[in-house]
Amino acid sequence: MSTIHNPTNFKPEDYQIIDYIDNKRPEYYFGMTIEMWQDTIKMWEGDMQRLFGDEWIRKIHKCIHCGNGNVRYIIACLHIPSNKTVVFGSECVEKLDFANRDELKLAQIKARAALNHERVKVYKMYLAFTEANPELLEAIKCFENEEHKEIHKKNYFASDVLNKLKQWGNLSEKQLETVIASIKKDHERAAEIENEEKEIKGPAPNGRQEVEGIILGIREQESDFGIVLKMLVKLDNNSKVWCSLPSKSIAGKGDRIKFKATFEVSHDDQHFAFGKRPYLIKDILKGE
Repeated sequence: MSTIHNPTNFKPEDYQIIDYIDNKRPEYYFGMTIEMWQDTIKMWEGDMQRLFGDEWIRKIHKCIHCGNGNVRYIIACLHIPSNKTVVFGSECVEKLDFANRDELKLAQIKARAALNHERVKVYKMYLAFTEANPELLEAIKCFENEEHKEIHKKNYFASDVLNKLKQWGNLSEKQLETVIASIKKDHERAAEIENEEKEIKGPAPNGRQEVEGIILGIREQESDFGIVLKMLVKLDNNSKVWCSLPSKSIAGKGDRIKFKATFEVSHDDQHFAFGKRPYLIKDILKGE
């Protein structure tokens, strides 16, 4: 269907170039945090909507001059008689005699060059910083190793810090020390899990019983009675129980504890039980 924008009716003097645009959704690039990337996408979508209205998704891939429906590099042009912004594919613009084409194109090239220069500057800082801190470089290689993806997948702290490193090119001493320790801890925990999987485990206790084992961890947990301390205990037969810390206990992580409680074996794991109404028999603290 012929329109005023097609070659037969086209008048270059009726158009004013507004901007040169890559209509591909912004991609993640080296140095970006996830938040920066999401913000960039929002800004890009906002620009598209301001230029082309609510139907921008449908408009930005089709050149209004030649009808090509798969253009990527486009030019937003104001059609002066109708006061509407329309899309021209970059190839069509190269053929058309738009008065301000070269001036705007030069400005766009300069802006992109300045941005790339800043990225190169940050990347050089990043290389210098990691070279000066070889332990960090090894930690990064380990963290980004595809084979270790499962080990580090929940380490959001390390992910955030390493994104900041790529964004700014360096880290504070505290950040450097902590992120290396965090990545190492992932592997220590993975090794512990692997060793635990190889262990021969006995059945978890069931009913009211007296048990003894090592406290693997203590955590606060909300209940109907307020905040209570819960402990994870590995028993001597390598089964585990989750139970409230007895009120008179002073034991902590790594200490042994002997107590009586009423246990119920987990439906999903015969080597794990939940305990209630614990009664302390004896704390066996480390070093005793």
